Amino acid sequence: MKGIAPQWIVEDMEKTIEFYQEKLDFTLDWVGDPPHFAMLSRAGVTLMFRALSQPQLMRPNRQPFVQAGWEPSGKQAWDAYVWVEDVEHLYQKCVERELSIIRELETTDYGNRDFDLEDINGYILCFGQTIAD
Repeated sequence: MKGIAPQWIVEDMEKTIEFYQEKLDFTLDWVGDPPHFAMLSRAGVTLMFRALSQPQLMRPNRQPFVQAGWEPSGKQAWDAYVWVEDVEHLYQKCVERELSIIRELETTDYGNRDFDLEDINGYILCFGQTIAD
């Protein structure tokens, strides 16, 4: 295997592309015409987004976590865990850009330093770095 590219359903493709480019420094690799599908990447991480013609079909992991009663806020329902080389630097950039950080940078019991960020679609990305790195 060489990698993975999750595909997430979004309501507004143009706003999603703008968010990932301007707030998280992703590069737009491809977008359809009309823009119903897009691929963005950064440092070997690729995300795919799909806008469907029917509204309200997005389903970030948070929704079923809350509905199932597993975790009332759904904040632990990551849609993706992204390993990074310098988590401290990325965290500071996200704070400066006033992004929706739902869990502050911390050292975890599983040996990483990581934080959780919610994108404009409600998807939760956890960015982390193994402490030994």
